[in-house]
Amino acid sequence: MTAIILVPTLVITLISIKILTRKKIQVYKITKGTIIEAVYGIGTVTANKSFVFKVAVPSNVRELMVKEGDLVKKGDPLILLEETPLFRAPFQGTITSIQYKPGETVTSNSTILTMADMKDRYLLVSMEQQGAVRIHVGQTARLNFESFRDKTFEGKVEAIFANQGQFYARISADNLPAEILPGMTVDVAIQISKKENVLLGPVAGLSNGILSKKVGNGSVLVPVKTGIIDADKFEIISGDIHENDEVIIQGVEIK
Repeated sequence: MTAIILVPTLVITLISIKILTRKKIQVYKITKGTIIEAVYGIGTVTANKSFVFKVAVPSNVRELMVKEGDLVKKGDPLILLEETPLFRAPFQGTITSIQYKPGETVTSNSTILTMADMKDRYLLVSMEQQGAVRIHVGQTARLNFESFRDKTFEGKVEAIFANQGQFYARISADNLPAEILPGMTVDVAIQISKKENVLLGPVAGLSNGILSKKVGNGSVLVPVKTGIIDADKFEIISGDIHENDEVIIQGVEIK
């Protein structure tokens, strides 16, 4: 007898589903306000007072009176080498490094110990040449640290100078919190100019000098002349854009 095996046939029906998308229109209302032109740079927190202890001739370390991280007062004993007087702290500060241990031989002109005043700080800001020529003593600087993103600090330009083809601004900052230590980096915006009561447009909505102005249920493209531009807005000098007009800043596809 021949067995008959029935094999079920699975019929798969493929259904194509077209997902419709539409544009979510975001608008920005043109207002009048204040805009600041700034030059930007990356700064490094630097100690005003720092000291590096070296000796001219080889010697042995007899005794260490401090360790890294110690806060010392002016005149406190730090280190004793053979055949040299006891070395004392030249100012109040923090021991930041010790390169030798008791019994080790110190080579000539090598760093033995360093210290710095962690509370007396300034900012050294590296600048592009185009920005450096626009910076002057007394200008205000806005300071933003990665660890304090919700707070902006203020400083003042003390000096602008060049060193080996690099350009720097020295910024004083008297109200930095104690948690800001030498060596930390900071985003710096140095105020070059300031305009008040000007028309402000959104940088996100500007494309090749053109804004998309909302008119009824549609929009029209409007060429504009721009003035000062900052991180998210710009000054509108001329063009068929007026206060309280709405401009499209972006279109986002949503399902």
